[in-house]
Amino acid sequence: MSVYLMLHISLISMAVLSSLMTVLIPLIGKRLKSRWIPFHKLTAALTFVFASSGIGMMVTSKIVNHYEHFQTLHAVLGLIFLIQISLNAPFGLLISKKQLKPVRLLHRINGFLTPAVGIAVLVLGYLKFL
Repeated sequence: MSVYLMLHISLISMAVLSSLMTVLIPLIGKRLKSRWIPFHKLTAALTFVFASSGIGMMVTSKIVNHYEHFQTLHAVLGLIFLIQISLNAPFGLLISKKQLKPVRLLHRINGFLTPAVGIAVLVLGYLKFL
């Protein structure tokens, strides 16, 4: 197993875990009436860093080994996972600046779907090795 692959697996696993935390923090924080928004932003940023780094590791491996990119469902869903994470940050910033209800709804729906896509990516990736 190459170093790129080991880093890819570790980083994407951490991205999915942090995306789950990003969804749970507002649910728990609102009930406890705590200051949850800074933690929500931090875990969202960590999710982006982990996911983009993990995908970057695999893209680098594909380039080094002269393989084709994004040829499997696992790879395409991984790219969708990164796109969802990337789109949700601007939605969140728009909500914090102005109370835009349609944007808030998009942020919430995308936020709940992102970990689900991430889990599907993990399952498909782990199935390759069984």
